Amino acid sequence: MDLKDIPKIFQGFKNLIFKNEAIESVAEEKLKRCFDCPIRDQFVCSSRNKARVVKDFTYGSEQRKKDQIVNGCGCELRLKVRSTSQCPIGQF
Repeated sequence: MDLKDIPKIFQGFKNLIFKNEAIESVAEEKLKRCFDCPIRDQFVCSSRNKARVVKDFTYGSEQRKKDQIVNGCGCELRLKVRSTSQCPIGQF
């Protein structure tokens, strides 16, 4: 996790505490994509685990290519899916 991600983490906390139906709907769809992900470890996008990127995309300032092997970000999934934070392998 990078320090520039802190505002997104706070956004996730806020959205977890102050529920919004639209955000919860999006969070549910994002979380479904996390269930079978090889970098998920319990409730965390584990920075110790690796997975293949599913599409070409920009992750922060880094250009990621399909099939590139990357680590998870280390974020707690309940917060990540309720923020604008990107999935490190491009699932959302």
